[in-house]
Amino acid sequence: MKILLIYNSKNKFSKKIENFVKKNFQKPKIIDHDDFKNNMKNNYDIVFSYLSKKILKKKFLKKTKFYNINFHPGCSKYPGIGCFNFALLNNESSYGVTAHLINENIDSGQIIKEKRFKIDKKFNVEKLSNKSYFELFKLFKQVVIAVKNKKIKFSKVKWKRKAYTRKDL
Repeated sequence: MKILLIYNSKNKFSKKIENFVKKNFQKPKIIDHDDFKNNMKNNYDIVFSYLSKKILKKKFLKKTKFYNINFHPGCSKYPGIGCFNFALLNNESSYGVTAHLINENIDSGQIIKEKRFKIDKKFNVEKLSNKSYFELFKLFKQVVIAVKNKKIKFSKVKWKRKAYTRKDL
């Protein structure tokens, strides 16, 4: 099985993510999102995008045999950019992270799983992002194992709005 992991190598969980993928798949292709452009011509069975800022084009997505899966550090209520900020601004009591299929629109593909947690009243953007990254790493492991074992299931949860943009932020 040809696996591609596109990830942000500067994230504090990046080494753990990389090692987990290497442990579960033979010879996966692992690239930092800043180096992605050079790898667009290859075909893959499964693509994992973990905290990558790269927008995967429809032409690339169509070449993937099974799944293109994104790991978003926000819940279905907060697709797009700036999700931590908006959740705190709106005084949310809970938040979450989401694994979903990638399609041509940002954070809008079918949701595989959403993992929710309470927001502590003392959370600021840094604390919420750290908690989210920790929960996203746990979600990543669950989804990768489900994909590996061919037991992927989809959630009934739907995105609540269009993705936030830089302009919104």
